[in-house]
Amino acid sequence: MNEETKPITDPADDAALTPEIRAIMGIYTLYAQVQASIDAIGFDDGLTDPACRLLIRLEHPQRMGELARFTKLLPSTVTAQADLLEAGGMVERRRDPNDRRAWILALTEQGKTTRAELVRRAGELFRRVTGFEEAEIAAFAALTDKARKTVIDTIIDGSDRC
Repeated sequence: MNEETKPITDPADDAALTPEIRAIMGIYTLYAQVQASIDAIGFDDGLTDPACRLLIRLEHPQRMGELARFTKLLPSTVTAQADLLEAGGMVERRRDPNDRRAWILALTEQGKTTRAELVRRAGELFRRVTGFEEAEIAAFAALTDKARKTVIDTIIDGSDRC
């Protein structure tokens, strides 16, 4: 690799940067690469990125409003994607027995199979992009869980916003 083809930023060149800045740069780089590679885990049956996000979150039946919150999708987007998934035989809608105005989405057998394949492909993509081993994935997941909780708690109480 010559100077013209060398990546713009080589982490080995960043040793003088603070750990916080290196972490931010790493998160950004990882996010950008995962986004660029996301088509690699797509399906040939026309599932959209929002539909895939819903399938991943549907490890158990959930209210559509909760899915909108968890996936950061607009409620109208969740409804449109639920229509697509329902038409494809992957989910079914049920009335919430505790609130008949609300709908619950649940995976069908086909949806469970599709979700399992999507989760498998996402895991392969993550391992390929990061080069992490199982112990490193578990440690990274624990750190990002902690960061995500802090972000969510900050949003909820409104403190320390940037």
